[in-house]
Amino acid sequence: MSRLAPWISLRSVTVRLGSLDVLSDVSVDFPASSSTVVVGPSGSGKSTLLKVAAGIILPDEGEVLWDDRPFHRLPRRELAELRRLNGFAFQDAALWANKSLEENLALPLRVQMPRLSAQAIQDTLTRCCRELGFQDSLSSRPAQLSTGELKIVSFMRAVIGNPSLLFVDEPTASIDHEVADRMLGVIRRLKEAGTTLIVVTHS
Repeated sequence: MSRLAPWISLRSVTVRLGSLDVLSDVSVDFPASSSTVVVGPSGSGKSTLLKVAAGIILPDEGEVLWDDRPFHRLPRRELAELRRLNGFAFQDAALWANKSLEENLALPLRVQMPRLSAQAIQDTLTRCCRELGFQDSLSSRPAQLSTGELKIVSFMRAVIGNPSLLFVDEPTASIDHEVADRMLGVIRRLKEAGTTLIVVTHS
């Protein structure tokens, strides 16, 4: 894929919720290795835009292109490869409730790097926790965490594999200033490494 071509493009995308157009005829390019911040008030469709760009939500009209090819027509193997390169930090965390925090965080590593040893996974978890200043027990379940703590773990899960493409939904909502600064530091590090960043925020 050419680094000059858009990594992701939305073409005349419309998403409806009943009779309401959440997105209406939206066209936008997200070039490879670029950083894009989408700012707008709550309820303006930012999260929907992010999920459409990531292929989580399919548009009712229009199409999403990856390397100038329709996302929904990509061969299964290529689609799996795209998802393997992605990280997505959800606004509502979207962690597996029946798994420990350690299992939630290790999952992308096991998917992206299946040959990684158990010790290497543990070392990566430790480094990520240290970088974000997360001190809670990784044996805990998501239900035991506060809203802010869930946001941190969701962000950690999204970035732990150093993704080539990172989607972040309201990264600093419900987060104190110190942790928010740590998150932004991680985002800067990934940006400098050439990660394509798409972030939505109301702030």
